[in-house]
Amino acid sequence: MLVTNNRRALSRVILAIIVAIVVVVAAFGAVLLTNPGILGASSTTSSGNLVQLAQQEGSLSLVGGPATPWWNATTLAFEKAYPGIKVSFVRQAAGELGTTLQAQFASGQITYDVAIFSAPSPQYVAALNNGWLVSYKSPSLATYKWSSTFVDPQYRSVAVSAWAGTVWIYNTKDVPSNMVPHSWEDITNNITFWKGNLGLNDPRFGGFTWYEYYENIWLPYGVSAFQNLSKINPTYVSTVVTSANDVASGTLYGAYTSDAAVFSLIQQGAPVALAYPSSGQLPLLWEAGILKSSPHPYAAELYMDWITSSAGQTVGVQQGLAWSPLLQNMTPVAGIPDMWTAPGLITLNATQQTQVNNAFAYNSTLGVITNALGLPPSS
Repeated sequence: MLVTNNRRALSRVILAIIVAIVVVVAAFGAVLLTNPGILGASSTTSSGNLVQLAQQEGSLSLVGGPATPWWNATTLAFEKAYPGIKVSFVRQAAGELGTTLQAQFASGQITYDVAIFSAPSPQYVAALNNGWLVSYKSPSLATYKWSSTFVDPQYRSVAVSAWAGTVWIYNTKDVPSNMVPHSWEDITNNITFWKGNLGLNDPRFGGFTWYEYYENIWLPYGVSAFQNLSKINPTYVSTVVTSANDVASGTLYGAYTSDAAVFSLIQQGAPVALAYPSSGQLPLLWEAGILKSSPHPYAAELYMDWITSSAGQTVGVQQGLAWSPLLQNMTPVAGIPDMWTAPGLITLNATQQTQVNNAFAYNSTLGVITNALGLPPSS
């Protein structure tokens, strides 16, 4: 009788243990279901289930630096493709975005799902180094050009837009053919013509500018090139849109800017043209990544799948908003030059990007550049 009672007691204990295990596994599974990014890796959800789960979440929150027209076009297209998912976006420049994410991760209150960074930039590197981005490998990446340049090796981010940040824009009415700049010497050897008529991006505003100056002026020409530029009394602007509009209106003869700011002006018939520098051009990127502990992780994954697909990329490219195509079989819109066929394209592998795109390089080079240009340390 005692043996029987002991066996019954043991059976009850074993049963209780099994029930407890089932409850724990079920609870953990529920946590993963509502937040697949908790493990810092992509979910294995099938595409059909992903759409359903994303639509159940019903919302997607984006933050980053791309221009408002790009946000508007891609947001509307995504909502049309996936009814039931309401997208909100907040546009923040590089420095502001870095500050926002630093505060949210410090408090543990993450309100955004996907962040889009200018890259190279210190803020982007901080997001990688601080573990703010989770790994997610979208199936669309198989068709990307030069994936080693545009896709993080650990799949924490992927470029969703690219352009040549190192181009000259000039007013075709004010600049004769023999004065079209193709190198920095074309500017500094003609000080009389360009003095007071040249626009430059202000390196103190962060983002891409310091990197452009470092790679395309400092390395090939030395620091003295900045001192020569200061003699021209250039107009410093905080955005590439400002300098492009100033050239189009005739306020400036030319500017060293991004082709992104020029294409819409060309399409509108403005008297402007592009000249690619002989020293080469750098592909500048908008890198998107899913934030760790995002409130809508499935919608975030679905967005990453869509924005890197032909459907998502076409929205930007065909409207001249994503500029040079990232996919292998996609061509740019008529009238907009394809960056990938321009001479002197500079590409960096993942290791090189990390080396030149770290905060130490930014802090150490920025002071030298601003000092040589005669600018105060901060604006």
